[in-house]
Amino acid sequence: MSGNHYSGILLAAGNSSRMNTWKIEIEIQNVPLLFHSLQKLVSVCDEVVVVGGCNFDRLVELIKKNKFVDTKNIKVICNQQYQAGMFSSIKAGTETAQYENVFIALADMPFISIETYSLLKTKFEAEKKYDFIQPAVLLENGKKKKGHPILINKKVKSAVKKENDNATLRDVLKNFSGNSVLSEDLGIGFDIDTEADLLIAKKIFYKK
Repeated sequence: MSGNHYSGILLAAGNSSRMNTWKIEIEIQNVPLLFHSLQKLVSVCDEVVVVGGCNFDRLVELIKKNKFVDTKNIKVICNQQYQAGMFSSIKAGTETAQYENVFIALADMPFISIETYSLLKTKFEAEKKYDFIQPAVLLENGKKKKGHPILINKKVKSAVKKENDNATLRDVLKNFSGNSVLSEDLGIGFDIDTEADLLIAKKIFYKK
C-alpha cells in the first residue's frame, strides 16, 4: 500500500533491566509510560504495531484494558527473539506494518511532542528525495544532535526486513539518503532507562 498512509512501530519489548520495575507500566502524570508514546502514534498513523517481548501477556492486557487510546488500529505482536536486541523488534514490526511509510518510535521516550511527528510527516512528503528523516536539536557548539522518531520509506523498510537480527538500524540507514529536521523538542533525545532519568523528567518535563 502506498500514498500518504503511515504505519507506526512502537518498540516495547525490553525487560527494563536498569529499572526496579517494568517501566512500560510506570505512571507519568497518571498515565502509564507506554501510552504517552502510543497516543502520539495513534494520532498521526493509520495503524500502529506495538512490538512486545518481555512480559508480553501483561503488555497485551495493559493495552486491551486501557482508557487512553482507541485500540481499533493497534496491533500487538510478540518478538520471540527480543533478547537479540532492538533491531530484531524493528524487523518484526516492519514485517507486520502494512504501509510503505513507517515511523519507528521507542516506548520509553514519552516526551516527544505531537508537533514533532507532524513536522516529520510534512517534510517527508515535501522532500521526496529522502529515504528517511528524523528530528534534531541544535547544540550550544553549533552541531546537530539527531533523535527519534525515525520515519522511513518503502526502500528502507524492505532493507530492514532482509537484514539479520545482529544488524542495527544505523547500519541499514548508512546505505540510504536521509535528512534531519531542526526542532526545539528536547523529548527527541530523552529516554527513561533508570530511576535517575525519572527524577530528571520531573524537573524538566513534568511541569509542562
